[in-house]
Amino acid sequence: MGVVEVSRVTKRQLMPVEVESHVPFPTEKGCYLYPFHTMNAGDSFFLACEGYDQLKIRNNLGSAANNYGRRHDKKFMARQVEGGVSIQRDASR
Repeated sequence: MGVVEVSRVTKRQLMPVEVESHVPFPTEKGCYLYPFHTMNAGDSFFLACEGYDQLKIRNNLGSAANNYGRRHDKKFMARQVEGGVSIQRDASR
């Protein structure tokens, strides 16, 4: 069994907490790092990444695009091109 510092527990228990009333709930869900939500079928964007690991960026960006597409019934394709990564939205969806 681990040892718990009494001072740490006491500080957490005594920390004042304010409750706010009538705070408006955000209407937009999430904050998007990439413009997937603004892309129409056939649109694409280029992310310059010279001096960085392009394969890693393509994998991360492609994964983000596919996750967004799965949630919103859209399809994207990530390609590693000279000087960066290109993301294109499929025209069929």
